[in-house]
Amino acid sequence: MITDQIHFTLEQWEENPNKVLNAIQKQFKHKILIVRSSSLEEDSWDSSQAGAFLSVANVSSDNIK
Repeated sequence: MITDQIHFTLEQWEENPNKVLNAIQKQFKHKILIVRSSSLEEDSWDSSQAGAFLSVANVSSDNIK
């Protein structure tokens, strides 16, 4: 099951990280999250990158910073 999510680009993060963090806190107020990286190098038809990228569980949206 895929649940609600927010995604943003590296450019958006570098331009205004507080805007990204505020959007996360607004959408997921008082929730526990899983934060995961994303990359163009992730799974493709030709290769699997399972476990190659970081995911962090049990992150409080209130303390996302």
